[in-house]
Amino acid sequence: MGEPQVKRWYVEKNAFGAGQPPKQLRLTAPEMPHQYPVLIFQHGTSMYTAWYSTILDHVASRGYVVIAPQMYTICPPKSTDANEEILEAAAVIHWISSNQDKLGLPLGVTLDFDKLALAGHSRGAKVAVALARKLLNTDVTMRALAALDPVDGPKNGNPIAKDTRPSEPATSECSTDHSVDLGVPALLFGSGLGGSPTLGGLAGPCAPAALGYAQFFRAFKSTTYQFVAKDYGHMDILDGKKEGCPSFSRFKNCLATKVCPGCGPGRSRGELRSYLGDLLVAFLDSSLKNKPGGLEKLRVEWESAPIAVEQPKVYASPSSEPGRGPDQSTSHYESPTRVLEPASV
Repeated sequence: MGEPQVKRWYVEKNAFGAGQPPKQLRLTAPEMPHQYPVLIFQHGTSMYTAWYSTILDHVASRGYVVIAPQMYTICPPKSTDANEEILEAAAVIHWISSNQDKLGLPLGVTLDFDKLALAGHSRGAKVAVALARKLLNTDVTMRALAALDPVDGPKNGNPIAKDTRPSEPATSECSTDHSVDLGVPALLFGSGLGGSPTLGGLAGPCAPAALGYAQFFRAFKSTTYQFVAKDYGHMDILDGKKEGCPSFSRFKNCLATKVCPGCGPGRSRGELRSYLGDLLVAFLDSSLKNKPGGLEKLRVEWESAPIAVEQPKVYASPSSEPGRGPDQSTSHYESPTRVLEPASV
């Protein structure tokens, strides 16, 4: 991905007394003075924000301020549902929007909260989707949503149990196909091996198909892109060298990253992270900067990707309006009420 010209730092939740952020924040921002769009990223189950550094730093180097709150560190999470995490995530976002002066941004760098996108991985993607749907009476205004291998459960709280019921609140359930209107464009990224059993078949998958990206695609009514990496697992998007691993204090967290089946010999996790970083930037450029060319190129030229990917799918919302983000793309939106077949090269 190249060496990003960015600043990386943390804001601790006790750093400013009564005015501290509700959670520790990991920030990455370009150093050049400018007003930048904002990406807020929700980490996966019991993961550390630093373990997503490669992808998040890459996004920042392309002209975004990326903020990742550390929602919790206990493994497994103390609650089997995501209600508390959703409410806390909303509180974090509102705090950030009102406290730019306490973030330690580089000189001359400011946040354009009119161009806010949310993203998340695994359970964190569920949280981001819940905020987009304004569940639990949350009120976060965003312009785009990216869900990286989202998982809508399981209900019993054990991520590798053989349980395919969504945890509360369910975010991928829908009364009929494509009936959940997010009001913003969405990117879904799935792992081809995420639905594989774990622990030699003794436990369920980390990303069960019944709770994963395909269910979210089926539910979403808004314009939605789906890309799937065939030969990679649920945790392969994490950095290869994870900060704090191995260590006693993070033993269970580090172990959790090893349980999910991952890519085999001859496959490069680095190539996956590079591709996903480029895809995320292309989607954000399309949604927030009105530059759809990069996303369309990845969609059309999917067979030329550095990793094996399935043919991308696009669901074009019936309410698509030309000139707004991904909806500005051309001929494949001529029949906007159906799932569109991907283009071939």
